[in-house]
Amino acid sequence: MKLKSKLKQALGSLMEISGSSTDIFSGIDAAIARGTDRTDTPVDDKYVHEILFLVSNSPGSITFLARRITRRLETATDVILALKTLLLLHRLLRGGDRYFEQDLRSLWYSGELRIDLGWSCNDCNRLSSFIISYSELLKERVQWIINQSGKLEPVRPLGLEIQSCEENAIELVLHRLSKCQAFLDLTMECLPSKIWHSSRVTQVAMNIILREFFGVCVLFLDEYYKSLRTSMVGKSLDFPSVRVFTVEDVSAMDMASSEQLSPFHCKLETKISTVWVEFDDDGDSQSSSLFSFGGFEDHLLTSAGDDLITDQGESSTTTTNTTITSSTSNYMQLL
Repeated sequence: MKLKSKLKQALGSLMEISGSSTDIFSGIDAAIARGTDRTDTPVDDKYVHEILFLVSNSPGSITFLARRITRRLETATDVILALKTLLLLHRLLRGGDRYFEQDLRSLWYSGELRIDLGWSCNDCNRLSSFIISYSELLKERVQWIINQSGKLEPVRPLGLEIQSCEENAIELVLHRLSKCQAFLDLTMECLPSKIWHSSRVTQVAMNIILREFFGVCVLFLDEYYKSLRTSMVGKSLDFPSVRVFTVEDVSAMDMASSEQLSPFHCKLETKISTVWVEFDDDGDSQSSSLFSFGGFEDHLLTSAGDDLITDQGESSTTTTNTTITSSTSNYMQLL
């Protein structure tokens, strides 16, 4: 009797497990179907969170998820449906934890997850260059992980994980360089054509693609220059540093450029002199006369008095009178 009761309990637990697994699989399938319909609307967040929640409660269900995504891509005959399925996979890669990423990457290596479209390359009516390029980019994206600081970085090769840090420093830099170059090339191939400018799903996908791409470039350049500084010990080489400008920095620079600041601390005034200098035809500096508009008569009388007391006598007086007459005529011409 005891053995019989134990067998019933074991069978009951198995039926509960199978029943719960069936419910989880049905929930995953329904969430995929509702999240990847044929309407030109982005994938709703609630379907992404629902799939991640169901997979986290049943770790073995990620294989079912990979197979359903593969089947939906291979049997998709609608452009929007295939595009939303790729976008759903991209959102799951960004929203899942490290174990979810590892399991999904293992399924991609084993062939359970295939990111291939069932379209014929000769079918020009259904072929979209953006969707084909997006699928190729996601094949590369599966080989990247989100680290603890929230930055995207490529997965280390198995050979580099065994070696020490000093031995794999150069190999790791070259590996990241090649992966970043591949990410750059695939991102440039994803530039949508004019047909897809009005598609909301394409705009959301390009937003995610460019956001990840710029984050990868900043992380790569920062670590690359750090490794160069470490390898160039004892050499005075200055490598540039990377700085990310935020929206606040751009606004502050715009405000500073719009303000018209004076280059001087105080107000400066410019005075125009009314003093005129006249030279005679002989070029003699001693016979030059200096007069101003304000004190013309006083200057003439002073010049005449000074010349009268000189030792020249009548010749000096005559020269003075000539100078006064010339200055007076010039002054009248100016008036």
